[in-house]
Amino acid sequence: MNGAVYLESLTDNNGVQYVNVPADHPYQLVQMGFSYEEALELHQKALNQRRLKRQTGQKQGLLEQARQQMGPLQDAVDLNMATEQEIHALNAWKAYRVALHRLDPSKGKITWPDRPEWGAISSVE
Repeated sequence: MNGAVYLESLTDNNGVQYVNVPADHPYQLVQMGFSYEEALELHQKALNQRRLKRQTGQKQGLLEQARQQMGPLQDAVDLNMATEQEIHALNAWKAYRVALHRLDPSKGKITWPDRPEWGAISSVE
């Protein structure tokens, strides 16, 4: 994984509140007064926070891409101007969007659905 690892907020054993605490390595937290076991747990929490933030952002970005692809296709369908290929493409993008919505970024590593390819979706020629 690239980039620094931070805990968004942390209260130490003396009740002092910190924000954006570096947690790349457990020893950084041990130096703040946490036991090694606590530091390992906090380090894992920081890794989980980073993964959740990254995966949530990626999910939102992919949903936006799907929305942008679906708009013109849906317009063509609504205006009875869609080709068979456009209808199949729209259905593929809708299925993709449903698959994205069903993903839970908090559940660990995500297997992302395959993105539809514009123009290569239809078996109709």
